[in-house]
Parts: sequence; structure tokens; C-alpha cells
Amino acid sequence: MFVQVVLNLPYPPGGKAFTYAVPPHLAEDLSVGMRVLVPYGRGNKAMPALVVAVSDRHSMEAGVQIKAIIDLLDQSPVLSPEQVALGLWTAKRFLSPIYLVFEAMLPAYIRQKLERVLVGQAGTGDLDARTKSFLDYLQTPRTEKKIKGAFSDWQALLAPLEEEKLVQWRWQYTEPKEKPLALYLADLSEEAFKLAEQDLARAPRQQATLLALFTDGPQTASQLRHRFGGTNPHASLSALMKKGYVRKEESYQAATIHSAQVTPPAREITLSEGQAQVMAALERSLAAGTFASFLLQGITGSGKTEIYIRSVARVLAKGQTALVLIPEISLTKQMLSRFAAQFPDDIAILHSGLTDKERYQQWRDIKAGKRRVVIGTRSAVFAPLENLGLVIIDEGHDGAYKQTEPDPRYHAHTVAEKRAQMNQALFISGSATPSVDLAYRADAGSITRLSLHERPGGANPPTVQVCDLRRELDPRQVFSDQLIQALKERLALGDQALLYMNRRGYATALVCDECGEAILCPHCDVALTYHKNKGVLRCHYCDFVSRPPATCPNCQSDQLNHRGMGTEQVEQAFHALFPEVKSLRLDSDTSRDQGEILRAFQKGEAQVLIGTQMIAKGLDFPNITLTGVLNADLGLYLPDYRAAERTFQELTQVAGRAGRGDKPGLVIFQTRQPDHPSLVAASAQDYDMFYNHEIEVRRMIDYPPFTHLMQVVVSDGDRLVAEEAIHALARDLKALTKVSAKDGERYVQLANDPDSRDRPDRRLIILGPSPAPLERVRNRWRYQMILKAAHLPTLLTVGIWCRNYRFSSRKSKSLRLTVDVDPENIL
Repeated sequence: MFVQVVLNLPYPPGGKAFTYAVPPHLAEDLSVGMRVLVPYGRGNKAMPALVVAVSDRHSMEAGVQIKAIIDLLDQSPVLSPEQVALGLWTAKRFLSPIYLVFEAMLPAYIRQKLERVLVGQAGTGDLDARTKSFLDYLQTPRTEKKIKGAFSDWQALLAPLEEEKLVQWRWQYTEPKEKPLALYLADLSEEAFKLAEQDLARAPRQQATLLALFTDGPQTASQLRHRFGGTNPHASLSALMKKGYVRKEESYQAATIHSAQVTPPAREITLSEGQAQVMAALERSLAAGTFASFLLQGITGSGKTEIYIRSVARVLAKGQTALVLIPEISLTKQMLSRFAAQFPDDIAILHSGLTDKERYQQWRDIKAGKRRVVIGTRSAVFAPLENLGLVIIDEGHDGAYKQTEPDPRYHAHTVAEKRAQMNQALFISGSATPSVDLAYRADAGSITRLSLHERPGGANPPTVQVCDLRRELDPRQVFSDQLIQALKERLALGDQALLYMNRRGYATALVCDECGEAILCPHCDVALTYHKNKGVLRCHYCDFVSRPPATCPNCQSDQLNHRGMGTEQVEQAFHALFPEVKSLRLDSDTSRDQGEILRAFQKGEAQVLIGTQMIAKGLDFPNITLTGVLNADLGLYLPDYRAAERTFQELTQVAGRAGRGDKPGLVIFQTRQPDHPSLVAASAQDYDMFYNHEIEVRRMIDYPPFTHLMQVVVSDGDRLVAEEAIHALARDLKALTKVSAKDGERYVQLANDPDSRDRPDRRLIILGPSPAPLERVRNRWRYQMILKAAHLPTLLTVGIWCRNYRFSSRKSKSLRLTVDVDPENIL
């Protein structure tokens, strides 16, 4: 008997399975999806592995010695055969290390440390009382440490049992235990903190650590180490605790961002004509019992969630299970509150905000069949559901479904659709603004489009007005006269308003008026954002924080001024205009209180909610009648081919928060590019207008959906090493391809396919190498190539070659190469 196993190894070995023999005494208990212990490498190091195939034969060459597995690590499979098949497909599709894909399917709570245990078998034999007592003790697997503590003469007792083969040494994972988190916090008043800063003037590391804790609240040593670029913070923490500035607490609850819990009022819902037509189409597919893929495209507020709930009810009635994915943790409990009213005993949630123990408990209940509906973020796509009948992706266009860092890289939308196909289940991707790629598939017929064009109950979409900021007298003015007037009118009526600014902080940069230089992050190639409420400059990539300098580091001028605008500045400007009106702010800086903020806003304790993308979707408050977008063209300036698409989606989503009740809604876009196609389409609330323009742009520049993309990034702490490495990789890749004399294009020769030139499905376009748009992040210099191919197997063949590439001379052990298939952003 032989098995194929995968191990936790980097590429190249991390991308393949290994063959091992199965000893006869383990064969009966072994099956696919179990973890085993195997000897690996020349030193036969004992390593855990996961079984992906079992057979009576092997495909190894004659004469090759096949090693045997050492032991079983599970009493039953931790992954089903369906999960194993899905994991293998995901690893191949996105070129991720196979074992890491399987690890993503398992809660960390059961991925514990391995330990060697002694196990006794039933039977007494010719044993004295003491030895019998020892054997009884070993009916439960015991570590050597525990045995020594219970029987001081254990070695003498063990000898006769080994002779009778009544005991054997085995390996197992340690019993899961929840460990408390050590949190460090600085409970200081503003005055006490300023005095502490002065006291620590000659201890910059202690000062930086205290600033981080005071600004962002309790953190673990691991979190501090991460934000300080790997520098161990323990010495600084110890010194700060001795001085009384910091204290340490233990907690079983992680300091995570908690989801909002906003429960809509219970109401009897009658389907609109459009909803009824959509449900009829879905019910026909459910009755057929075969795989079907649908794009549910409905305007904001058109009742997509009600379609989801009724579809789940139909599936549960058939005795099947359902998976519902949402893009962000902040939307979990909002979706949960709707589903829990219908399926109170069937709901499980999975997202990164849960503690290890909470996630394990949810996983265990799902696996045992106690919970038949899973709601969660992207990693929930791997939930251990059996007899899956329905997969729903809400806000299917959202980039949060793509896992980029760290490995395993995958796109949950793609994986979810594949999982539905493997289970002959129904797949629904819902969105008011579907991605261009998915809309193109709908036009091509590979996914069926179902449309909802109206809001239930006859509610009309909001009216959208565009304010050209180029005509405003004061370019530094936060609010246009048009928006101010609209606020006065709506607030006087007792209505509520949203003010949207997708930048947190007060100002996006602190710039010197003398030399023109911005204050940059010392670890990244980005300007530090000024947060006025905390009085700090912060990097939004590595979390570095510092006090604003008194003079410019470049020219020593004291002419430092703020540039750009964030939510804090919007809040300040609003209070100056409307000092009597209560407002709330919701962004990453206030998200710890997200639940309280939304509950207060729902109860009418505040009339205005100011925020970033956290308020752009999922909110359904009928009293919101005005949405103001302070800088509608902000995202258009990013060097990414999806910038126009994301801007349109963002504006359409946030506009959809207004007018969801009986009162008409108004949306005002403030912009300096009112004629941009994305702005024109968003103001008209016309998806087809946007899509028809954007698809022609993509066709012209040969970008998705007409090609597949792959981003290859080489990074290192040494700029020269990274630059030399990417050029070596590009040079060897170009040498590998064949250039056509006919059109000058490059073509990839696949295995057993010598005739590759001039074939469109073998064409490869190489862009670069060049510095990445974000050239340095967390002290690593980044260089990239963008590869394009219309034929996915062609691109994956090149990707495998890149992943297996070995640089001829590694001047730095920290040199890192990453391959991202279908990158969500190329910054």
C-alpha cells in the first residue's frame, strides 16, 4: 500500500506530492485527508504531512527506495476527500504551496506541536500488579514527561510490556489549549503621556514603543515586533514597565476589530415582480440538482439579500448545506442578523476576528453537521461542509476576496465557484457593480445573468448631482456650497446624512513649502499621514508612528504644512459649519467601537456619519437621505488598470446608501474630473454605460478579461540585490521563450509541443522588469514583472518556472520571490 503526501516545504518541493509506503500495521486505519508523520530528506527528519491519495501501486522508477511513513497523527481524517480535491486544484490554479492551502482549511487550534506518546494495548498477560497498573495508565496516550511524573520506575515497568508487544511509541499533536495573550497597554492621560515623552527623549526606541501603545491601544509583543520591522520590543517594554508607563495584562480575547451588530426591524417581506422572476429561475436550477452558475446583478437596495435567504431555505429543505461569503468582517453580523432570524440554529460564522478557540468550535460544529449554513469571509470558502447545495458570494466584485499576503494566494470567488461545480451545487455571485471580468463572462454565456432593476416597494434610486470643484472659489474648501446647502435642507428635516472620504487621518502628507519634500516613512516609500486627534504621523503600510518634526529633515525649514484631506479634517470642517449637529466618524481609527457607532446612528443619536469605505456598503438605514462624496475622483490617480472600475464601484455602492426608505435620496459627487467616464456613469447610476466603455479600453490595451495576468515580484533589504535578481530572472525567462519572425511576439513552448510559434494560445507578453509602484515596503526593495497571456495554462507554465527559479548567486539570504496569479492590485 502506498500514499501520496504533501509537506510544508517551499517551492519547488512545496508544489508536488511525495510517495511513501504504508507499514501493514497502519494500513487499516489510514485514509485520504489524514495527517501522518514521514521521514524527509537525507537526514530522515520526521515531518508532518497530509495524505492526498492512497493506492496499491506507485509510479516511481524501478530501483528507487521508497521510505515508509512513521505514524498516523489523526484517528480520523481532518479533511474530506472533496476538500482535498479542492485544495489540490486551488494550489495548481494559483501556484500556492499545496500544504499551506490545506493548512488554511484547518483551524490553528488543531495545528499544534507534535509530541511522542506511549500507548498501551488491551490485555494483561502474565504481569504483576504494579505492571498491570502501569499498562492501565497507558490506555490513554501519555508523554514521557507525564509517565516520569506518575511512575518513577517506568523504564523497568516498560521492558516486559515491550517484550509482550503490549505498548508502542506513537506520535500525536498536543491537546489543544487556549493560551492567554500577553497584552501591553499604556493607560496614561494626555498630560502624563507628554511628560513621559519628554522623559524618554534620550531613549528613542522606548519612546516609539510608548507612542505606538498610547496611539493604538493594547498590543502584543508580536504585533509590536511586526510594526517595528522585526526589532524585538521586549527590552523597551521591560524598561517602560519598570518606569510605570506600561503595564502587562493577560487576556483570552484578542484585541481585534469587532463587527457591528445592527438588527433590522422584523417585517413581512413580499417579493417584487423582479425578485419573484429571479427566484423562479433559481428554483428551477435547484430542482435540476446540477451545477449552475449565476450572476445576480441588482441595483443597490434591490433586495438581493432576500433572494439569498430564500435560496438557502430551499437548499436546507432538500437536506443540503449552504455557504455564504462576504468580503469584510464588518459585514458579518449585519448579514448574520438577517439570516439568524430565519435559521436560528443552523448558522456558523468563520472570520479572522475569532479567537483560535472560537474558530475551532465553529469548525468542529460544521464538520459534525450541527451547523448547515456558514457565513464568513474569504477563508470560509474552505469550511468543512458536507452535501453542499448552494454557494453565495455577496458583493462578488470586492477585491477583499483575493488573498495576497501571505501564502497561500487564492481568489475566494474563483475557488467558491469551483467548489460549487465539484458538488453539483448552485453558485450565485451577487453585486450591484459586478467586475468587468464577470460581466464579460455573462455576455459570453459562461455564467447566467439575473437582473434586479428596481427597489422593492416602489422606492426610487437616489438622484445624483455632480459638483465641479474647479468652479469653487476656494480650492482648499472641504465642502462645496452645493453640498452645504443640501446638508442644511436635509438636517433641518431631521434626516440623516453620510459624508464619504476614503482616506483616514487628517492630512495625507506633511510637506515642506521651502523644498517641496514630504515627510516620508523611514521604512516605506510613502508619505506619512498626519493624524491630528493623536498628534502623530503614521505610515498606513507598516504602522510606523512618530511625532511631527518641528523642521524639515531635508532643508531644516520650519515651513511645514498639511496637504490632502482625510476623515478627521472632514469631521473638523463639518463641526465648524454645523456646531449644533451631532456627528460620528467611522474609519479604521475608530473601528474598535464600530458596533456602538452604528447602533447610535441607527437610533438617531447622531444625524451625520463620516467615514471611509467602511460606510460604503452593507448599511441599510431608511432615514439616510443624503450622501456626500467629498473627493469622488480620489481613486482614479492610482497606477492600476482597475482604477476606473474601482472608482465606479465605490461611488455606486456609497450612493446606494441614500433613499432606501420612503424618503427620496440625494447624492452629491464633488470632483475635479466631472467628464471622466467612470464619474459620468456613476452619476447616471448606469452600469451598462460604464461597462461598454471600459470593456473597449481593456480590449484595446489587451488586459483582463482578454488576458490573464501574473505579477512576479523580487524583493530584498538590499536594493541592488533585488534589482540584479529581477533582471537575471527576466533575462532567463526571455531566453526560454521563442520570438516569432512573423510578428515579433514571444511564444511559450509547452512540454511535448515543439510547434508553439505564432499560436495565439502560446503568446506571452512580458512587461518590465521595473521597480514596483510601491518600490519599498517594510524595508524591502521591490522589483516586478507583469506577465500577460490569453491562455491560462500558458501563464501557469511560466509561473511554475518562475516559482522553481534558483538565482545563480544569492548575495542575500533574505531575497524573496513571489508569484501572484490574477493579482487584485499591481502596486
